[in-house]
Amino acid sequence: KKMSTALRSSKYRHVFGEPVKDGNFIGIKAASGTPEGMGLKGNSTFFGVSWAAGGGGPLAIIPLNKPGRLAPSFPMISGHTGTILDFDFNPFNEYQVLTASEDMSAKIWQIPEEGITENISAPLVSLDGHQKKVHIALYHKVADNIVTTASHDQSIRIWDVTKASAAVAFESLPEVPWSVAYNWQGSLIVSAFKDKEVRLFDPRSKATVQSWQAHKGAKPSKALYAGRRDRIVTIGYSKQSERQVMLWDPRNVEQPIHTIDIDVAAGMLMPMYDDDTDVLFLAGKGDTSIKFYEVTDEAPHLFALSAFSSTKPQKGVCCLPKMAGDIMKCEIARVLRLVDDFVEVVSLRVPRKATDFQEDIFPDTAAPTPALSADQWLSGTNANPVTMSVRPGEQGGQAAAKKPVKSIFQLQQELEEKDKRIAELEAKIAALGGK
Repeated sequence: KKMSTALRSSKYRHVFGEPVKDGNFIGIKAASGTPEGMGLKGNSTFFGVSWAAGGGGPLAIIPLNKPGRLAPSFPMISGHTGTILDFDFNPFNEYQVLTASEDMSAKIWQIPEEGITENISAPLVSLDGHQKKVHIALYHKVADNIVTTASHDQSIRIWDVTKASAAVAFESLPEVPWSVAYNWQGSLIVSAFKDKEVRLFDPRSKATVQSWQAHKGAKPSKALYAGRRDRIVTIGYSKQSERQVMLWDPRNVEQPIHTIDIDVAAGMLMPMYDDDTDVLFLAGKGDTSIKFYEVTDEAPHLFALSAFSSTKPQKGVCCLPKMAGDIMKCEIARVLRLVDDFVEVVSLRVPRKATDFQEDIFPDTAAPTPALSADQWLSGTNANPVTMSVRPGEQGGQAAAKKPVKSIFQLQQELEEKDKRIAELEAKIAALGGK
């Protein structure tokens, strides 16, 4: 079950990475975070990083189009009372971000169109109910206004943002979840747990569909779906502390389809899966490289490709949406690496001299449009994500993301405040009239 060495044809076999010239963001003060956390995340407009600061848990939101040295101090999102352990940008709205914190809450924030010009302490929505720190925050990839959180209280909650309440809760789970991920349709959740089990949940029937032990090692593991495929990728450790990646068929979990033993190293592997190309990027914390793998229809279905190497170890990493990259330079992924006190932008490209759009390496990608409403999804409706071409000029590019819109919850809050103000004014008028 070791690495396949046979030569085979793949469009992505020679993918190479290089840092974007003058692309670094310097002066980053990242909070230490969790061993299993990614450290940073981004969309086509901003990237975020949990900031190391005295008191509370600030989140820095930094525009991608302004590389260079950051100001010594600048405004941030700062409405939590504990460190932000995880966060996620809304895939359907570039200007909204979900945060999960040590303070046992998750919150959704509106980012102003011009970026953050003053500290933001009032969230759009606060999601309260977890009994211990919340370490995983995730937007649904198909349905609007559905978010998922996981906590050290051994629960996974799925929230209807419009009602600011948990629509589904998996409580009293056997252990703490290390990871939470949805399949392509957003109908199933796969989660890796501290007890070494991988569990598959159907959130709307509130059922545990499948459970099995993937990796034998005690360190944290992760599980995610292989894009559009009905396959699951797990990342973890063997008993001998070898870092491993495994591919599974969720209908037959007696043994993995394929296992690759990567190396012996302490750093947790951070997985990024490109749903469009079926390329898996693995970046170890403390490693100086990002390794590439491909999931295919041909046996053994999981192949090692090439790797990007640097001289400096990474503390965090994230993959930006496809439209954030330079499509015409055959850039299949744009990755941010958190290194020391700066964030490095790495362009991962297929080496081709062509100057026109390369359709064969750029399948359609997820569009910033929900396929379902929260109510539709909660009632049991399934749909594939809405997709769009990445050919320049065919999708409105980055502008395709919605401009900031107010949630029902926020409008209700504003209405209540206005009603209260009207009542106060009416009381004053009545008091004046009585004099």
